[in-house]
Amino acid sequence: MHRILIIIIILILSGCEDATNPTDGENISFLPLQIGNYWIYDSFEKDINNNIIYSSQKEDSIVIEETETVSGRIAYKFVTYNLGKAVDTTLFCKNENKIYRLYNSNSVDIPGLKSTWFPVADFNMPMNGTWNIYKQILNNYIMNDNEGSYPAVYRHAINGEFVYLDSIEFEKKKYLRKNFTNKYDSKLEYEKFRRLSESEFDTLKVARLKKYFDNYQLLEKIGILRINRDSYAIFISTEPSSTFEKVEYEKGFESILKRYKLK
Repeated sequence: MHRILIIIIILILSGCEDATNPTDGENISFLPLQIGNYWIYDSFEKDINNNIIYSSQKEDSIVIEETETVSGRIAYKFVTYNLGKAVDTTLFCKNENKIYRLYNSNSVDIPGLKSTWFPVADFNMPMNGTWNIYKQILNNYIMNDNEGSYPAVYRHAINGEFVYLDSIEFEKKKYLRKNFTNKYDSKLEYEKFRRLSESEFDTLKVARLKKYFDNYQLLEKIGILRINRDSYAIFISTEPSSTFEKVEYEKGFESILKRYKLK
């Protein structure tokens, strides 16, 4: 699901327009937006060492099927197909020189997040320029595990960066390429009791750290060239050290444009 959502994200960088004040910025050449446009990708999983798992290859097709107005914006609906079946839908929109994606708690690991437009690409940024996409601190979050429930502090931050601009050859023609990165950081902190013996307990301070990067390559006049998330680890540490400490690994993914058709 994450892989599909990300693919869409990038594709979508074929943005949307503000419903009340539509404008075309310099990013328009990187975002061919029209109902009927479609892109076909070779998609792969990546193992914990960040190597492509070629046996996982499949073909994902993303089509702009329709528009709708969401929170005052004209959003383009990107539908992902696999083996001829629609498997996911994501909404994107454009306002001047920014591209937005509609997120909620089902599409990003932020508890309780209601539908919110995130600026995933900012064409006003200079090279290596950064901007805040989203920031939140939940001071009254309740952490649940198989031993009980604990009051916790849950921090989330998502930041964007315009990484580079270059030119590459695609289908025997030269195109400008822009690369954007979205960096996701979260930290969950809470305290829990640990049984030392039948009559002795102490308190553990637990921290869960999660960080990953979504990378989007946009090709002028074409759209999303490549999108990927490297494999990453979730670190759970305690103070003092304990058997609760562990590292959980998550696979990454990569989708590479193979062909497209624009209306």
